[in-house]
Amino acid sequence: MMRHPNVFNELYVNTIVAGESAGVLETVLAKLSRMLEDDFETRAKINEAMRYPIMVMIALVIAVFVLSIFVVPQFAKIYIDAKMKLPLPTQIMILISTIMKHYWYLLIPSCIGGFFMFNHHINTKKGRFWWDGLKFKTPLIGEIYTKITMQRFTSMLSVLYQAGLPVLKTMDIVGLTIGNVVLSQEIATMKQALADGKGISTAVLSSKYFPRIVGFMISVGERSGSLPTMLDSVCEYFSLEVKAAVKGLTGLIEPIMTATLGIVVMTMCLAIFLPLWEMISVMKGGG
Repeated sequence: MMRHPNVFNELYVNTIVAGESAGVLETVLAKLSRMLEDDFETRAKINEAMRYPIMVMIALVIAVFVLSIFVVPQFAKIYIDAKMKLPLPTQIMILISTIMKHYWYLLIPSCIGGFFMFNHHINTKKGRFWWDGLKFKTPLIGEIYTKITMQRFTSMLSVLYQAGLPVLKTMDIVGLTIGNVVLSQEIATMKQALADGKGISTAVLSSKYFPRIVGFMISVGERSGSLPTMLDSVCEYFSLEVKAAVKGLTGLIEPIMTATLGIVVMTMCLAIFLPLWEMISVMKGGG
């Protein structure tokens, strides 16, 4: 396993080594298997929840493209020939249409270039820290992301603790494999608190990224001598919370995205037809 670091990260290697040494390899492997299953199930539910918004966004882009390329230019020609004074929404719509129709070859590379620049930025140290911090603060998504990371944190902590690894080594591995540099930095601070003689619950409660319930439940586990069991309970709690949150988000996203699609298309249609209605009103008044 150590020869294939791209496949097996430090979590797997150290957990299995410790499990072999402590004679609890079967238990450790079962825990790792459960953790991987939970991760896979969570990712699958999130991907399923995002499927509808992606489809709506594609439909929205197609609708804007078709209206801008094929519909708006026809009406723009009528309005220009009639030398009409156009309202601001119509002027903006015609400008967008002109850019998309005549400069599409610049828009495509600009979008691709912007994507690669963004991707490069979030892979720099500063950009990665900003991006990982943003994941906690984003409305709706941030709450779910926090629950997912808490589920993963408690699951990894439980596996490593039951494997018999020292607590400081455990925190090192969790920090390296948690998948978020902001949380990794926070875990490093927590490790220092542990090195100073404080308990895990005290370190967790002092962090702004960890919900209070995590620290309180870990504290109960420490005092009762059943920390692994309590960590499993916290993990299960957040697993259920993630499922409920993703289900709720799915139910919320669908009407929001549908309404967004309708509003954008309706706004574009109003911008196109407003001058035409004014023209008809003038003609009727003149008649």
